[in-house]
Amino acid sequence: MSIVKKWTSCVVSFIAGVLGLALSACSGMVVKIDALKVKETTKAFKVITDADLYKDAKTAGTGTEFLWLKVFAIITLIISILLIVYAIVMLLKNLDVIKSSSNVFDYIGYAVIALFLVATIGLMITSNTFASETEALAANPMFKVVVSVGAYQPIMLTVAIISAVAVAVVEFFKKKSK
Repeated sequence: MSIVKKWTSCVVSFIAGVLGLALSACSGMVVKIDALKVKETTKAFKVITDADLYKDAKTAGTGTEFLWLKVFAIITLIISILLIVYAIVMLLKNLDVIKSSSNVFDYIGYAVIALFLVATIGLMITSNTFASETEALAANPMFKVVVSVGAYQPIMLTVAIISAVAVAVVEFFKKKSK
């Protein structure tokens, strides 16, 4: 059990960070217009990189909601990178390349995982708010417009929850065995 306790934080952080980056290629928003049989899917990473999306949102009257969505998308991306960096540092610490008996590394790991969870929840909330506002503004009696979050947000939320629970459970068993 000691090897599990030693490596769990490292492995979970790395997997969560890599998934956080890789999943940004999933769909972030889906817009369907039934009467025209149109379905437009926007990849999650385009929220950060495509300036035209903000112009479109601002023109439609949802600029503020889009900016909040963009802020949480950027924060989630940065935290994903921090999780990978933390995993590499923990790998070096576990291999005794970095010699330290301090618990600082553990506390940093807990903080980054907690921030990942909070940022992902914020991303989910802002995505739903933006989708709802966009759908409300696009309401047209002739066309049924449905705007919804894509696969990215719920998958990221699941990854964040599983990561936080895994680290918390291992930490609980570490404390209990002492």
